[in-house]
Amino acid sequence: MYLLRVHSLKSTARLIGAVSVAERATDLEYAGAQQEYALVHALTPPLLDEYKSMLPCLEKLLSEEEAPPRHTERTILFIGDEPGIVGRGITKALEDEGFEVISIPDVPEVILNHRAESDILIYYPAGDDDHIKVISTMLAEMCRDDGKTLCLEGDPLDMATARDIHGSEYIASVYPRPINLAKMASDMSAYYDKYTESDRVRTVLVIDDDPDFLHIMEHWLSSAYNVDCSHSGASALAYLDRKRPDLILLDYEMPGMDGDQIMRRIRSNPANGRIPIIFLTGINDKDRVMKVLGHRPDGYLLKSMPREALLESLQEFFAEGSASSSISFSN
Repeated sequence: MYLLRVHSLKSTARLIGAVSVAERATDLEYAGAQQEYALVHALTPPLLDEYKSMLPCLEKLLSEEEAPPRHTERTILFIGDEPGIVGRGITKALEDEGFEVISIPDVPEVILNHRAESDILIYYPAGDDDHIKVISTMLAEMCRDDGKTLCLEGDPLDMATARDIHGSEYIASVYPRPINLAKMASDMSAYYDKYTESDRVRTVLVIDDDPDFLHIMEHWLSSAYNVDCSHSGASALAYLDRKRPDLILLDYEMPGMDGDQIMRRIRSNPANGRIPIIFLTGINDKDRVMKVLGHRPDGYLLKSMPREALLESLQEFFAEGSASSSISFSN
């Protein structure tokens, strides 16, 4: 996992022309691969210093275009520059299977802007080996971070290059040319079924300024849910630009933006307005509770409740349907 992150940093640095960062990351990647941990320890601080100087370039790159809202229909993100008969055949086979195919070039900033549109990614690698590895590593990281499914289609040699990366374990299937289109389309339906409402593991975002409490929540909930954590309103809003959880557990009393302000910001965005929000807070006196409930969250839970009671409440919430159910605490 460490090497994957270093490799991704190296690739991103090369893309934006941060030569010094790329060179330091290359040295650190080699040291990690050779298990030279003393050298890793020595090389990491200067790399982080260089990385900070690269952040303004990254911020500009990522802010050029607003991320589109997440699709909920049967969609597949087709990544690559295969406009010929093969690409048309792939698209037709998927459309015949009932999918909407969103085709984009294998350009990092374009991929980032479309990453929320599908949980199934098909990459058709072609061209320069270094570029293929950069894109493949980026897609593998998206699968690791967002629980997506990545498949490769195309020339066997290009696919071998795409698989020669840190993170290749996130590649679910490969379809070498000549592609069996019927099998490929059938497999995509099977992958999609994995994400249907009844079968998939739900994602819960916990927003709290207490790192110890976030650690506890991650430990408590990870047996039943995919758990993501944000330590502030700003980090939560950035998270929601690229990922849509099934539920938000939100602390009410936080520095900076409090829970009510965060909830208002989330609900003011049409792409996120329907995400259910439950306040998970330490407030337990009646007057203050009534004030909190006046902001109309989807529920209210106490931080002091036992783990099993919390899990039972969330299970009940999802079972009854977030649109029609709500949770409140009782003494």
